[in-house]
Amino acid sequence: MTKNIIKYTLIAVLAALSIALNYLKIPITTNVIVTVYAIPLLFAGCCFNFLGSLLVGLITGVVLQLISPYGITVTSPFWALAPIGWTLSSFFMNRLFIKLHPAIRSLIIVVVASLAATALNTFAMLTECWLIADPYYTYALIASELPARLLVMAIMIIPYSLLLFPLVDRVGPLYKKHFEKEASQSLESEAPSEIDE
Repeated sequence: MTKNIIKYTLIAVLAALSIALNYLKIPITTNVIVTVYAIPLLFAGCCFNFLGSLLVGLITGVVLQLISPYGITVTSPFWALAPIGWTLSSFFMNRLFIKLHPAIRSLIIVVVASLAATALNTFAMLTECWLIADPYYTYALIASELPARLLVMAIMIIPYSLLLFPLVDRVGPLYKKHFEKEASQSLESEAPSEIDE
């Protein structure tokens, strides 16, 4: 019971941190934004299990839509996909490249997750055209702003990677032990041998 409370508290804290960081952004245009809100999402993907990663992304996406100045629309579920893309992409990439050096693995995680989030946000913009026929989101505007969005994404890969690596390396173990069965089992197996010695 206590273990579950700790897990869900950590999930809620990272989701809340991501939501708070979303307010620290530099809008270049309406669709081209510099933000670091994805750092907690990337961290969750690297340190939590699948369900924990999914929940952090889902809570972040849903709450960001609930507090959005544009309100809830039929396309809101599509806009909520990007945070889930950040967490699940980092979760799968972290496990796929587990044998690589942590710094290289962090870079790969950030690149793949950034591409996934950009693709999902672009898809959300396209749904505005398909489902609402929003006069603001036109195919021409989406296409014309895509290069700028990709450029910002490429630039942000550097700070994201530089922040993610030390976070996962130093703070990660404190979080991982609550989500990884292997960690708790290894701790339990080491305890008797330490007592014997």
